[in-house]
Amino acid sequence: MKKIQVDSGKQSLDKALMFVRMELENIGASADDIKMIHMVVDEIFVNISNYAYEDVGFVDIITDYDEQEGVFSLTFQDEGVPFDPLSYKGADTSLPLRERGPGGFGIMMVKNTMDEMKYEYRDGKNVLKLKKRIGE
Repeated sequence: MKKIQVDSGKQSLDKALMFVRMELENIGASADDIKMIHMVVDEIFVNISNYAYEDVGFVDIITDYDEQEGVFSLTFQDEGVPFDPLSYKGADTSLPLRERGPGGFGIMMVKNTMDEMKYEYRDGKNVLKLKKRIGE
């Protein structure tokens, strides 16, 4: 298990992405897996940057890899405004493109990319746990 704490400002996105990329490379993840998880990290981190705090707070990013199961785990923790992305409907793709409102596609992409997502608000923190089977 590896952990990094960065401030929630968008200037920390590259540091967060590099941390996760290094962990994925260390376990031998494919370029496709790295790209998919890179998009997920970008989406989740930018949402925290934009919405969790009025000013700037902190984001903990925790990675783990279960070698036997081939499952990469990624956890985001922040002390911002409680928000459960699993309860968010996402974009209404039944509407024509010009009639759709903004937003929702990123969460939908994360849900479709990851194999498992769990959210809880615990001890004053948003805790979002994501899992992806690597190499499939």
